[in-house]
Amino acid sequence: MASSSAYGVLMAPSGPGGALTSIHPAERSGNSITWRLPPELGSGHFKTECLPYGLTMTISRCRLNNGLYARLMDDTDDLALVFTLRGRSLNINSYFKQGVEMEAGFNCLCWFPDPETVRQAPKGECLEAVALTIPLDRLACSGLIEPTTHSLWETLKKPRERQDAFCFVKNINSPAMDYALTQILQCRYQGQARRLFLEAKALELFALKLNMLTEAPGQVEGVSGQLMQNILACRDLLLKDPRNPPSIHDLARAAGMSHPRLIKYFKIVFGCSPFELLRQKRLEWSLELVAADDLSLTEIAYAAGYANSSHFSKAFLDYYGIQPSRYRKETAGNPFYSLPSPESAA
Repeated sequence: MASSSAYGVLMAPSGPGGALTSIHPAERSGNSITWRLPPELGSGHFKTECLPYGLTMTISRCRLNNGLYARLMDDTDDLALVFTLRGRSLNINSYFKQGVEMEAGFNCLCWFPDPETVRQAPKGECLEAVALTIPLDRLACSGLIEPTTHSLWETLKKPRERQDAFCFVKNINSPAMDYALTQILQCRYQGQARRLFLEAKALELFALKLNMLTEAPGQVEGVSGQLMQNILACRDLLLKDPRNPPSIHDLARAAGMSHPRLIKYFKIVFGCSPFELLRQKRLEWSLELVAADDLSLTEIAYAAGYANSSHFSKAFLDYYGIQPSRYRKETAGNPFYSLPSPESAA
């Protein structure tokens, strides 16, 4: 989980014994740098955008032809926020020798005073993720974190040589995070408009993550701390694999309550039932697939967990206010076309 500088790396299509391939920047344009995967590794790219406040945003969009082994070198002192929309990878460093898995629908905040990370991903994986990095010496003066009040700063200011001088916090993405990620990945703005758009989305993701770290789960009226933890655990279980979700009975069993009671408290906490939240997750995940035009609508419907394209099209229309076929045509014909938020469309 490294900063943008880490993508000038050595990579192999199989594992530690494979022949290493060096990836170098392929394109430089203004404040952006693009690295493209060589054909022997797959297709797609990593693109880094340099933004205000010392922030960088690295957008990963690639499909791996073979299993991937990458040795990432990064000697910067940057805090990183990583948001994964699709795909999974295993990340190994001196602090996590068994590795930490980053899978679709999860995010993490991390800081490791360790220059090397090994990243592995399985054959055929499609990776879509956004990483934000900011140097620690810019973090306080940026105003993004208040050093005197935020407990995170207590960890970040520890001397690098201390054994506990690292930070890693992993959470499941909120629907708002996934929607922002989808907007970033499908962004078709160019030049200054793109830079302003990505700056706004980077700050939005930063705010969403900080709020997730500081929110007090027990403050929802009528929901105790332990009950809240059970509901949050059910949400994590529900959204872990949106294409193969557990049944309502499995969720209720995991929470230790009847399913009517689970639904009641789920609505209190999240404002919707468990499977309404799942529906939102599936539709937000499918939006970028529709715009990409790589898969048929039937293929996207099955991938998103719908029985057929008709059911998917109706759900898409109800949520976004436009048919997926029409949305695909609009995005193909107009690079500046964008949807309102799902709430506005509703």
